[in-house]
Amino acid sequence: MLYHIRELNLTAKQLVINGNIAGIIIGEDQYGTVIIQIAKCDITYHGSSVALFKLFLSECFTECRYVNFMEDMGLEGLRKAKLSYHPDHFIHKSILESRA
Repeated sequence: MLYHIRELNLTAKQLVINGNIAGIIIGEDQYGTVIIQIAKCDITYHGSSVALFKLFLSECFTECRYVNFMEDMGLEGLRKAKLSYHPDHFIHKSILESRA
């Protein structure tokens, strides 16, 4: 993904603390909504995820109104973190099945 970041129209940032990579984030603008494709943080740096998201959005996507943090994969900690941002709304997800 990183090798083709420009062709894919993605934006990436890293959070560096004391010379160490504390987090990385990759996202894109789709019609005024930021889609976060990948976000990983080193949890030993307290507050790194909040700092990473805040810097990424304020530096790269000031014109976007919404942020889609994608699926929480049923992970309680991730869902709790996402809910702490006080979402405006939720998008209903559906499952498609193939009937061959």
